[in-house]
Amino acid sequence: MISLRVVGILYLLSGLWCASQAELSANFLGFALTSLLAHSEFFSVYGGLQVGLGVAMLGASFRRTYIEAALYFAYVFSMTLFLFRVASAWIWGWNTSLLSMLILEAILATILCISWAKKKARKRGRVEYYLSSFRTRPSSLPIAQWPTQRAFNVRFESLVS
Repeated sequence: MISLRVVGILYLLSGLWCASQAELSANFLGFALTSLLAHSEFFSVYGGLQVGLGVAMLGASFRRTYIEAALYFAYVFSMTLFLFRVASAWIWGWNTSLLSMLILEAILATILCISWAKKKARKRGRVEYYLSSFRTRPSSLPIAQWPTQRAFNVRFESLVS
C-alpha cells in the first residue's frame, strides 16, 4: 500500500534526521539539549521511536495480511498526535513549527484514514463475495446433501473404513 510506505518513509527519514542531527532538530522543536541525558533521551525517543515506527510501517506494507491493521494503527497514531498538537496549541499557544507539524499530521491522518477505509471496504467486498457463495446452496436440501458435506463424508468414510 503506497500511503503506508510513504508515511513509513517519512517517519524513517525524520527519525534518522533526529538521531543524526539531534542538536539541530532539537533546536527546531525548541528543545535545549543541555546534558548527556537530554541528548540520549532525544536520540532514543525522537530518533529511535520514529525509526521504529517507519520500519514497522514499511515492513507491514509488504505483507498483505498486515496492511489493514498497520493502516489502522498508523491512522490512530497520527490522529492522536494531531489531537495532542491541537491541545498543546490551545494550552501553550501557536508557533510556526507547531502549526506546520499540525498541518502535516492532519494530512497524514486523513490519508491514512482514507486508505484504511478503502482497504477495509475492499476486504469486506471479498468476504461478502465469499459468504454469498454459501448462500447459493439450495436451502430445500438437507445439509447432508450439500455438495461440500457429501465430499467431506466421502473423505471421512474412506478414512474410517
